Amino acid sequence: MSKYSPHNRLSDTAAGEIFIQFCRYLSELRSPQEMAQAFGDLLSKQEVAMIAKRLQIAIHLIDGHKYSYICKQIKTSPATVARINLWLQEAGEGFRLLYERGAKYRIKKRPSSVWEKERRYVRRKYPMYFWPQLLMEEIARQANARQRTRILGVMRLLERKGKLTKDIEALRSFLERSETGIRPSSS
Repeated sequence: MSKYSPHNRLSDTAAGEIFIQFCRYLSELRSPQEMAQAFGDLLSKQEVAMIAKRLQIAIHLIDGHKYSYICKQIKTSPATVARINLWLQEAGEGFRLLYERGAKYRIKKRPSSVWEKERRYVRRKYPMYFWPQLLMEEIARQANARQRTRILGVMRLLERKGKLTKDIEALRSFLERSETGIRPSSS
C-alpha cells in the first residue's frame, strides 16, 4: 500500500467521508464476481494476498485454533498471528459480523472424533501394524510425477478389479439362486 507524507495526508473527517462513500459503492455490487473484479482493480496482487491471509488468520483465531497450527497452515509467523489476534480483541466486531454471515460459505471440516484420535495414537505407538499403509505413503511421498502417474494407474486398475469382483459376485449369486429354483423375474 502507498505511504503518505504528513503534507499530503487527509484529515480524519475527509478520510472518514471517503471511506463511507467507498462502502456505499461496494454495497451496490450484486455478486461475489463483481466484488472480486472491483477489488482486483483497486488492489495489487500482493495486497489481495495480504488481506486474504489476514482474514484466514482471523477465521482460525475465532475458531479457536492455536498459534502453532495457524502458522503451519497459513505459513506465517507467530508475530503476525499475534498482531491479528490483538486486532480482533481490540476492534474486531465488524469482522465477527462478516464471519457470522459468511459461515454458510466456509468449508466445514469434520470434527475429530475420539476414535480418530485413538487411531492416530495406536498408529504412532504400533507402526508395524500399519506397515503396508506406511510403506505406500512413503513410496508416494518420494515418487516423481511419472511414478505417481503410474501408481494412480495401478490404483484405478484395482478399483476396476473391485467393480469386476462385485459384478462376478452378483453373477455368482444370480446363478446360485437360479440353481435353487428361484427364477429371476423377466422384464
